[in-house]
Amino acid sequence: MFENIAVAHDGSDGAQRAFDTAVELASQLKAKLHGINVEERIPRYAETIVEVDDLLLIGYHGHSQVYARLWGGSSQNLARMAHSSVLIVK
Repeated sequence: MFENIAVAHDGSDGAQRAFDTAVELASQLKAKLHGINVEERIPRYAETIVEVDDLLLIGYHGHSQVYARLWGGSSQNLARMAHSSVLIVK
């Protein structure tokens, strides 16, 4: 189904769960696994998301309802902007 899987990791627990899921999926599907390291000092969204043409796995990190209403969550923004399939792991 998917030949390429990309997973973002920022060091959080949610990102680790997404990474573990990505490794398992890539193994089952015999897909190539690509990792993206996300640092806190840079924006928490992909600037060139249109270049991603595979399955993107990201970990969910909950914020307060006020924060989510004002800015939206990183995972929600990526899922909305992505031109590829997105799997959000809680």
